[in-house]
Amino acid sequence: MMGRPISFYKTRNNKSVISYKKLTVGFIDPIEVTSFGMPDGEYKIVSGHRRRAAGQNCGMEIFPCLIRSFNNEHEMQNYVLLANSHRDSSKDPLLFCTRYRLHEEYLTDIDYKGNIRDEVAKRLGLSVQQADRYAQFNKIVIKEIWDYVREEKIGMSSVLGMAVHTPDEQQEIFLKINSLLEEGVKLNRVRCESLIQLYPTFPKYVTMAAQHRTLHISFSVFL
Repeated sequence: MMGRPISFYKTRNNKSVISYKKLTVGFIDPIEVTSFGMPDGEYKIVSGHRRRAAGQNCGMEIFPCLIRSFNNEHEMQNYVLLANSHRDSSKDPLLFCTRYRLHEEYLTDIDYKGNIRDEVAKRLGLSVQQADRYAQFNKIVIKEIWDYVREEKIGMSSVLGMAVHTPDEQQEIFLKINSLLEEGVKLNRVRCESLIQLYPTFPKYVTMAAQHRTLHISFSVFL
């Protein structure tokens, strides 16, 4: 049995959580597989790759499976996207960013005639306004910013304003954010948004008061 045809994402500590559930509750959610595009007698996973990995981690060798049939590659891809849209509803922002991009790419690939923005939101179970935030974050191309959000060093909403800037401008903003984090400054939403709005004329004096760890910005540059 092969892994699923589309690689989605990695979730922090997910394997141990699922493994614990499999040990304490049992394997109650079958793995979904298909023989589409496979040699006779072989299957690949369309939903349940991490469940299988968690089961293997618990010593399982045989897994309950549901066999799904598909007529073409697009049909299978669509099923995988929809199946995963309803899993891991922990609201991990980067998870939804990835899902948004995959659904958008799929609908574009099949030449979807409706409103892609509305359709992606519907598929993700979100309002259009909520989905727009994930679409906007996908425009941030600096990998380190994604890492900082994943590591909870900064919030996703705090840096959404970077999305309107060019890659080079985003890099400059990142370098300023990174330098402040290295100094030990805690960048909340207000501070991040202020820095992004001030670009490209960053304040001349950005210092940290060590005793309070607060950010002080001198606006004398604008006088």
